[in-house]
Amino acid sequence: SYITFTGPFAELEHCPICGTECYDTIKLRVSGGWTYVACQKFITIPLSMQLQALWRDPEHAQKMSYLSDKTECLINELRTNGSVFNEIDDFIMGMDYIHAVQHG
Repeated sequence: SYITFTGPFAELEHCPICGTECYDTIKLRVSGGWTYVACQKFITIPLSMQLQALWRDPEHAQKMSYLSDKTECLINELRTNGSVFNEIDDFIMGMDYIHAVQHG
């Protein structure tokens, strides 16, 4: 199926593109037409739970603070070297990013 059977497609029983049925026909038939079980389900895990799990592990927590740590080092390097980087190896070394951090 190419669509989700929600919103404007909530009333459909077949995919309008490929014709795949929305519901598991075997379970529907066995139940005598009473039990509608979707053929596919989309499961979401809230972002807050994923981030919480990452912060729990010291290695992942260190990786997650890469941007702020690297930015702080780069700003200090710019102050020391007079607005010149010796080598550009990451997007955060771009002046647009640095300017946005410094000036909000």
